[in-house]
Amino acid sequence: MKQKTLHFHRIYEHLRSSPKIPIYEIASSTSISRNTASKYLQEMIEDHILQGPQLRLLPSPTYREYVSLMNFKDPSHVFTCLSGFPHVLYHAMTFGDWNTMVITD
Repeated sequence: MKQKTLHFHRIYEHLRSSPKIPIYEIASSTSISRNTASKYLQEMIEDHILQGPQLRLLPSPTYREYVSLMNFKDPSHVFTCLSGFPHVLYHAMTFGDWNTMVITD
């Protein structure tokens, strides 16, 4: 694994355990400079490796969202095709028992 990917993963682990952790604490615990930690964090956000919290409507009897967990042989092709559907609110490629998650209304 590339060194940069390892740093990305360590930064993610710190943010997962403490979302409000300051950059200087991430830098000191991962043994990288503060500027490098900040640059990596910004790069992760720009490349959609990390995403911030999202505001969503609460489900109600008149508005529902549905989550579908699916497994495809070619998830990247399905991922690009899903962006054209108007009722797809969010879609992501995942790892594990399924490789595609879709939220629809």
